[in-house]
Order: sequence, then structure tokens, then C-alpha cells
Amino acid sequence: MEFKLKTPVKEVSKLKAGDVVYLTGLVATMRDRATRKLIELAKGGLKPPMDLAGIPVFHCGPVVRRIESTWVVEAMGPTTSARMEPLLEDFLKFSGVKLIIGKGGFSEASTRLFKTHEAVYCALPGGVSAILSKAVKRVCSVYWLELGLPEAVWILEVDRLGPMVVAIDCHGVNIYSEVRREALRKLRGCR
Repeated sequence: MEFKLKTPVKEVSKLKAGDVVYLTGLVATMRDRATRKLIELAKGGLKPPMDLAGIPVFHCGPVVRRIESTWVVEAMGPTTSARMEPLLEDFLKFSGVKLIIGKGGFSEASTRLFKTHEAVYCALPGGVSAILSKAVKRVCSVYWLELGLPEAVWILEVDRLGPMVVAIDCHGVNIYSEVRREALRKLRGCR
């Protein structure tokens, strides 16, 4: 099925692995350093300066340029989400995020985390940054610029960001694991 979601996204149970999603509203970009910083603040009993509950998080380091007093996103492609896997459990626990976007997927072990926290993972292909940046209507705010432009948290207003595929749903289905199991089954049959 195809879904056109508007943010905030607080309920994802209707999304199933293999569904196609387009997003309109606010999206936050985050990579390793910002994810770690958010977790460290939460573990220390502090709140981050941004509330991410209901805002999809895009594993992305956008190419951003300042033109006079305005930030402009020139390109934004997904980064490899597996890099954030060691941080996933704490991130889902502390952030309130229900939808993560990236590329490359997560392992089978992380599938239970998405199920436990009733969240989903949507995948985008690499090499589409110029196309994706056209969905950005404006930069609403930026946090933690001291981490560097690609590592800062950018809150973007987007219109029809996608298409992306639900790769891990909150029901325990991980299409990466399904494909791997099927490939291994076929390999065993060839011997």
C-alpha cells in the first residue's frame, strides 16, 4: 500500500513492511554524534533543546548553505543506518521517535527494538540526494551546529519526501532479514 503521512507521526501500526511512504511536515536529520549527544543528555536527566516526539528522524548529513540569513538545503541523501545500531535502543527509548529513515537497514536483532517501541524504519536508496532535496520547503531550525554542518540536527519542512519503503515494521517484520533468509534457503537448495 501507499501512505501519504503528515507529521507528527505518533502511530505507525497501520504501516507494514513493503508499504511505500511519502512524508509531509517536519523531519529532523540526525547522524551519529547528534544521536549520542541526545542519549547522553537523556541519561543525565536533561532534555535536548528540540522535542522529537512525532517527528521522523532521517539518518542524513545534508549539504546546507547559508544565503544571507536563510539556510538552504542543496542536497540530502540517506546515510547508512547500521552505524546507529549500537545507539538504537536508547534512542528509541529516550526520543519518542516512531519513524526512522535511512539506507541499508538494521539487523534482525534490532527488529525487536522497533516492535518493542512501536516504531518503523523506512529505507531510501543511496544516490538520490538531489531529488530528495527538492522536497525541502524550508529549514525551520538547526541545533548543535558545534557538531559540524552534517552532524547538526536540522529540522526541515518537507512536502512529499519519498518514496521510501517500510523496511522494518512495528509487527516484527524486517524485509532485509526476509530477503537474507530466502537467499540462504535458495543457496542450500543449490548444493
